[in-house]
Amino acid sequence: MKSMSLFIVLRLDKYYMICYIKNKENQGFKQYTHLVPPA
Repeated sequence: MKSMSLFIVLRLDKYYMICYIKNKENQGFKQYTHLVPPA
């Protein structure tokens, strides 16, 4: 039972990590588009 909860925690950790990385990429992209003036 304990290993099962640990497995779930690891899966959640991976999920949050992916969300965090995607969010970082989005922020970087927004900053980049903000720096580049519209043509």
